[in-house]
Amino acid sequence: FPSHDTKDDKYGRISGLEITGDVLNVVQSGKISTIYLGAQLSKDATGAEILSYDPNTILGSSRALLEDIGSSHKYSIVKTGNYIYGFDINSAIPWRKSLAGVEDLSRYKMKSYFKNKVETIKLSGLDNIIIIGGYDSHKNIYYLTFIDLHDSTNNETLGFHEPTNRWISFHSFVPDLYASIKNLMFIAFRSATIS
Repeated sequence: FPSHDTKDDKYGRISGLEITGDVLNVVQSGKISTIYLGAQLSKDATGAEILSYDPNTILGSSRALLEDIGSSHKYSIVKTGNYIYGFDINSAIPWRKSLAGVEDLSRYKMKSYFKNKVETIKLSGLDNIIIIGGYDSHKNIYYLTFIDLHDSTNNETLGFHEPTNRWISFHSFVPDLYASIKNLMFIAFRSATIS
């Protein structure tokens, strides 16, 4: 997938599919790619890229983003408006994808924290780690929760405040799942089943 053949298997399994505008965002464990919906990308004689819409095309041209960032934790991937959030455990990076590309959210004074966090939780084995995300549109906060099924002392929730681009809080709650109901209500569930 995204190039409609098997050559991009090197980027890992698909963890999420999210649509922003006329683009399908494909999140794999090692890369994020975009596929134009109903359009093909080509180049003119000068090498400039041209996007042409074709009513007979459903999935058009695809493009892997330059950044080697993705996610193998599908529950960390959250879409709100034109943003998609997620967590890449391989590079210890929480990220935000916008129309401008992918941004490393650990760069906001949390790079060493996330690196240390991933080193610690990996000791329990990747099969014992669940990472979930949720977005509270009223508070404009992306919540990122780490659940270690082997060592509960590693469980925690952090909050990234979108308007200020800051990690503003560590929370004592560790929900199993987040839900948003038509941007009217944001809920965190405890003791839900995650599969």
